Amino acid sequence: MTQLCPSGYAGQAYRAGMTGRKTGTPSAPLVIARSPRRDNPDNKYIMKNIIKNSKTKVYIDGANIFYAQKQMGWSIAWHKVAEILRQKYDISEFCYYTGIKAGDNKMPQFLKYLDKIGFTVMTKPLKEIKTNDGKMIYKSNFDVEITADLAFDRANFDNFILFSGDSDFDYIVKKMRDVGKRVVCFASRKTLSWELKLAVNEYNFLENFKDKFSR
Repeated sequence: MTQLCPSGYAGQAYRAGMTGRKTGTPSAPLVIARSPRRDNPDNKYIMKNIIKNSKTKVYIDGANIFYAQKQMGWSIAWHKVAEILRQKYDISEFCYYTGIKAGDNKMPQFLKYLDKIGFTVMTKPLKEIKTNDGKMIYKSNFDVEITADLAFDRANFDNFILFSGDSDFDYIVKKMRDVGKRVVCFASRKTLSWELKLAVNEYNFLENFKDKFSR
């Protein structure tokens, strides 16, 4: 017996019990797998409700976003980001990962601000690295920590929002999507890697949110 698609959906035929394969044998009834048509105006409303009712967690790669802000020439007001994202997503937690430079008098104030607006902050000391020409550079890399947290959190959330353009997250994002998770990325046009751009479900350029996100 054939089940027909309801109006507004495009059908894809397959035999029940067969995964992703068409068959002509009558051993199982023909079923129509429903997939939303792009011209159906109800689909955007349905998707919006699915996202709003799905648990979401936000991960912010502080070092990557710091350099993104320098490239863009403006600073992000994280309380505005939280307010706007909560209008679309059911967000359980914002996690901000950043390095701490010894003697930086501005950082304690920034950390208090993040704590006041409800962010969970992960910190570690900045590494001092001497270049070949004798200059000292400071580096803080949280790729391993963020990747581990994404992996451990996969069973507890449906949507994952990543503020970073780092290509090192390409692998974990693909694995998250393999198990049915949705990953959204926010990054600057100038810092978003093509690998991450192709891996995520959705990417957003911070430049497009300047009026909403900037201080």
